[in-house]
Amino acid sequence: KVRQPWTVLMEKWLNTRFPCKEKGRSGHSVENKCMHGMGSDYFATQMAGWKQDPQHWLHAADLVVLEFAVNDIERRLKARWCDPLCPTEGLNKDSQIQFWTEAMLRQLLSL
Repeated sequence: KVRQPWTVLMEKWLNTRFPCKEKGRSGHSVENKCMHGMGSDYFATQMAGWKQDPQHWLHAADLVVLEFAVNDIERRLKARWCDPLCPTEGLNKDSQIQFWTEAMLRQLLSL
């Protein structure tokens, strides 16, 4: 059995279950924008910059899936996750994950 990445499976599911009805569209497009080893802290910071660029893919997205569990857990296990100027300095590791996840959600909601 050939295993397919989750993005391919999700795109097939979306196109089957919720076909695009807009003219000129050939279906949904699902892209995986993850980067190996990067957690919610990295993407929350990047998202602030992406919001400033009206041509960035983030502005055209209909759905954004945020899933950083593996990377956040791996990073949480390291002795130091944040530098001393980090806004989450002093918070325990679980609270840091919560902070960065909420920061991303608030930025998405403000688009």
